[in-house]
Amino acid sequence: RVSTMEPAEDSAKDGLAEAGEDADDAMYRGLELPESVQLAELRERLAAEQQRSAKLEAALRARTTERDALQTACDDLARNISVLFNTAKAEIDRKDRDIARLERQVAGVDQRRPPDDRAASSSRKSSSAFSGAGSSDDRASSRASDHRTR
Repeated sequence: RVSTMEPAEDSAKDGLAEAGEDADDAMYRGLELPESVQLAELRERLAAEQQRSAKLEAALRARTTERDALQTACDDLARNISVLFNTAKAEIDRKDRDIARLERQVAGVDQRRPPDDRAASSSRKSSSAFSGAGSSDDRASSRASDHRTR
């Protein structure tokens, strides 16, 4: 019994398998292209995507180089402005020290002179400032008047 049924079952299974394959083939028959056409299209798409990828990588390298150059320039500018600021502060401090030294010097000179001589000295300075350097006659008459007042 088993032997008689086996060939019948085998042939039925083969028939179903062939019928199923034919149905699948019929359903996709209009959509399928020959394998060589599909392979050529895939190769074209691959080449196009590789070109696109190469262009994007080149653009990325260019932007990275540009970014690095701009970062270097920014760092240089920040360092330069810092040095300039520190130099300006040091120069202001130096000028302040010079002014203080000169003020002490002037105060020391004024303290060594008698009070009445400071007034005469300042009037001579102001009169000579208006008349320019002053002539030798002006200076001589000034000296003569100083001797008379003493």
